[in-house]
Amino acid sequence: MRYKRRVLSSPKLKRQNRKKFLRRAVLGGLFAISIFMGMRTFFNFDFLAINSVNVVGAESASAGSIKSLVASELSGKWLGIIPRNNFLFMNSGKIIVTIQKSFPDIANVQTVLAGLGNLTIKISKRLPYAKWCSESDIVGDCLIIDNKGFAFKNAEQILSGTTTASTTSETILTIFTKAKPQSETTVFEQKKIDKLRQFIDAFKSADFNVIIVREEDSDYFFTLDNGVEIRIQGEDEPNNIVMKLSSIEADLQKDGNDIGKVNYIDLRYGNKVYLKMK
Repeated sequence: MRYKRRVLSSPKLKRQNRKKFLRRAVLGGLFAISIFMGMRTFFNFDFLAINSVNVVGAESASAGSIKSLVASELSGKWLGIIPRNNFLFMNSGKIIVTIQKSFPDIANVQTVLAGLGNLTIKISKRLPYAKWCSESDIVGDCLIIDNKGFAFKNAEQILSGTTTASTTSETILTIFTKAKPQSETTVFEQKKIDKLRQFIDAFKSADFNVIIVREEDSDYFFTLDNGVEIRIQGEDEPNNIVMKLSSIEADLQKDGNDIGKVNYIDLRYGNKVYLKMK
């Protein structure tokens, strides 16, 4: 009769293996706890913490609000272990998004670590480019847009002098659309606003100062500071339009007339020009 050896499954060997496993588990647990406590102690050192926040480029009132907002973002701990104000784990992207969302008039935000414990927030504000108003409600709410067409503030707040704007209600460009202005949106898509700016700059280069733009489907009606209305198609080339206007002005002067006496000039029909005097 043949007997099987049961060395690997003997009670004595099982007890020995169980002791080894428990010893390794305890040692592993103690090692993990020591690593955890060491990391927790290290990440909570004061020299890793952001203790002061400075805001550059904002008015005093806004600076205080931005500081409070950043302080809120830096409070608390990740997973209950790592302080959020630890500069090694600071979520700069979230801070930037939160500031821009809370302050639509801020165009750009940059976070800079200025030495240990010091965080500097550099901001640049949007500059007023035009008023965006609805044709159906001219006296109603108008919004201020920047040169990219982004609506960021009620027009009355800027034009009343509550913010530092380089323009006034008499000189700022006004854009009328059929759509009602909405805050934190763009009046036109980027390609469209860029084309509109090209028209305005081209007019200005020839001493034709645009003060009002009206959107008429795919056409634009520009009102100059002398009251003349210029009607063009959206796909027209700005320089070609300016050349036509300069030629028309020269012809009017030859006849002893002034372009300021014109009611409107319609250039939407190719080489044909429709002109109406006041």
